[in-house]
Amino acid sequence: METAAEKEDKIIVDIQAIHGNDWSLISSMLKGRPTRDVKDRFDILMSTQRWKKRGWPSLSSGKMSKDFRHKIKV
Repeated sequence: METAAEKEDKIIVDIQAIHGNDWSLISSMLKGRPTRDVKDRFDILMSTQRWKKRGWPSLSSGKMSKDFRHKIKV
C-alpha cells in the first residue's frame, strides 16, 4: 500500500514528465504545496534515483523524506 508521500511523489514525477519544469503548474495540482517545495522534492527524487541506479548506499537515513512527509496535505 502506498503512503501519501509516495502517492505525491508519483504525481510530481508524472506531471513533470508531461509538463516539464513548470513548477507552479505542478504545485497548483497539489494541495498546499509551495512551488519551491515541489521543485526541491523532485530534485531529491531524481538524485535518489541516480544513487539507486549506480548501486550506491543511501547518504541519509531518510531525514529529508520525513521532513517532507509531515508537510503533506493530500
